[in-house]
Amino acid sequence: ITFGVAPAFLVKAVFDHTTTAAGAPYAPKVTLLVSAIYAICATLRLARFTIETDTSEEAHEKFFGLPSPAAAGVIASSAFLMFEKGSPLADVAPETRLLLVKGWLWMLPVLGMLMVSKVEYVHLVSRWGRGRRPFLHLVAIVLAILVVVGWHELMFFVCFAGYAFAGPIMTFVERSAGRRIFAPPDDEDADAEATPAVSALVAAGSNLGDRQAHLAFAVERLRALATTRVLAVSDPVETEPVGGPKQRPFLNAAIHLHTTLPPEQLLAELQAIEAARGRERTVRNGPRTLDLDLVLHGATICETAALVLPHPRFRERGFVLEPAAAIAPALVDPVTGRTVAELLADLRSGRGR
Repeated sequence: ITFGVAPAFLVKAVFDHTTTAAGAPYAPKVTLLVSAIYAICATLRLARFTIETDTSEEAHEKFFGLPSPAAAGVIASSAFLMFEKGSPLADVAPETRLLLVKGWLWMLPVLGMLMVSKVEYVHLVSRWGRGRRPFLHLVAIVLAILVVVGWHELMFFVCFAGYAFAGPIMTFVERSAGRRIFAPPDDEDADAEATPAVSALVAAGSNLGDRQAHLAFAVERLRALATTRVLAVSDPVETEPVGGPKQRPFLNAAIHLHTTLPPEQLLAELQAIEAARGRERTVRNGPRTLDLDLVLHGATICETAALVLPHPRFRERGFVLEPAAAIAPALVDPVTGRTVAELLADLRSGRGR
């Protein structure tokens, strides 16, 4: 209600009143539809956050989609900017105010689409307010708060709107530059300093529901893991299932990671991502929404009840080796000493069977 319905109702009521007072024609049904789109998107945003996010601190390092409180903040701060006495836009001409209110209305669907998008947003408190910080960091925060409170008519809007539109701008810049910007330093966590980072290879597959969406979800959740960086993701490849009952073809991909997580913890994270996508283990080699296998974890060789590394059958599976060789051909199998590219060549020639 606070972040979805109230902002939409506020904009609709002000738009209807301002337009009617100015004698300008408008379509009430269009106004209602635009306002409803915002409220619906806020509802979907909150539902998706509840489903996709667990309670760990690592899961709150970033958001996918504009958080609904920030979207509501843009709407509320716009009201301060346009109507509060002393603000830069409080005394504009009626014609200008009508244009501003029209722009305010059409801001609703834009914010709604950002809420349900996959655009990445930083969790400001987790990024810059958690952990040990220098004293000057606290001084800077206090000064920023004083500036915002002292000139709240303008600064509220600058802060909220800046955050809302920084997401798509940073996404565009990072994709153009081909690298992360303002990423947290690798030594931000004391445990990360003590644990050396290694390369890991994850095989992802899906043959239930929206296969492409399941794989994209896995990549997004892996990007959100603390002390883990996604180096590359292969293009998906459609393959026939191996073993099990008759079922739909799989969409397979390989994910190359750089992580400080130990293999057991990384496996647990992979299984949590599977569970979040509705993975059920009822039929051996049966159809599944999402299957994430930890194939390689640095030079780790282990065999326990829960985990075998390297994955015992990956040398025989073209649907693992082909996408893996496309993104990480130099990764080495610690058992055979051969690279992924060499293992794929062996498989194709028949020597790897």
